[in-house]
Amino acid sequence: MVAYLATMGLAERPFRLEPDLRFLFPASAQRAALHAYTTLLAGRERLAVLTGQPGVGKTTFARLLEAHLHGDGIAVGYWRAEHIDGFAWSAVEAPDGRRTLLMVDEAQRLDADRLRRLADKADRPGRHMLLIGRAELVARMRSSAVDDPRMMRVVDRAIRLQPLTSREIVPYVHHRLRKVGWTGGRIMNMVACDRLFLASGGLPRAVGRICSRALALAAIDGASELDGARIDDAVADLVRRPKDEGSGDQPGSTSLLHARLDALHEALARERARGDRLLDDADRERRRAAQLDLAAAQRLLHWLGRVRLEAADPPDAGRRDGRGQGVHR
Repeated sequence: MVAYLATMGLAERPFRLEPDLRFLFPASAQRAALHAYTTLLAGRERLAVLTGQPGVGKTTFARLLEAHLHGDGIAVGYWRAEHIDGFAWSAVEAPDGRRTLLMVDEAQRLDADRLRRLADKADRPGRHMLLIGRAELVARMRSSAVDDPRMMRVVDRAIRLQPLTSREIVPYVHHRLRKVGWTGGRIMNMVACDRLFLASGGLPRAVGRICSRALALAAIDGASELDGARIDDAVADLVRRPKDEGSGDQPGSTSLLHARLDALHEALARERARGDRLLDDADRERRRAAQLDLAAAQRLLHWLGRVRLEAADPPDAGRRDGRGQGVHR
């Protein structure tokens, strides 16, 4: 489904699963996480944790952090959790005595005992460790840190990498497209933006999956802009073919759509409950982003519910005619 490359004059696919700093978008969440961690590092904190949902960009953040710290003279090593048993600090420590940071990705796969042993190894002058993983990493560390004030402090200071905000969706898509040669104007209208934000949850990986499909459908129709109907079609296609173009944590999973709908109900309730506190305590940019995200979620909750029902019971008459053209309402 990359026929749109020639139609749009693109040199390569703009949305890929593998992290690539060429496509790095300066999202507010990435900047906030980078600031939070470099602040901890400046305070000589030896152990820190960063968590985020699948597809939010944790591995991309690790690459960004490595590039950022290289200029500060800090030696950086990156290991995935499944290979950590063979790790030795000598593999990453600089011979000139510079400070060293070890990043351990997918750290939620490690049990409490292995996490504790890793933390002990990092408890030396000049050594730092950043554990990167899903939310269950913090839960596991918290449950094992009841009698360990040092570990509890690390858990309490855990950094959470947030998804894109609703206002960042279109700039993010434009940024990726322009990096591969696109020279057009606005790629989607506001209805499409709202639906893309809701269906993806702001997760960059999901945004890319949906956009790739929607752009392919637009190319079939000879269209140069994505509207709400094409986003609908893209999500429906991914629901019908969850294994297509890779896997697991993608919007193509019906179960994921169901879970996202339930999570959105809970998120709306939480935001209403803390709305007054946000207005009192948050800075202006965060308040505005939260208000826009909440408004988009409320406006489009019924749409995701419709997609959920269609995925469970697709209509007899497909949404495409015999020539494979998109039939848009």
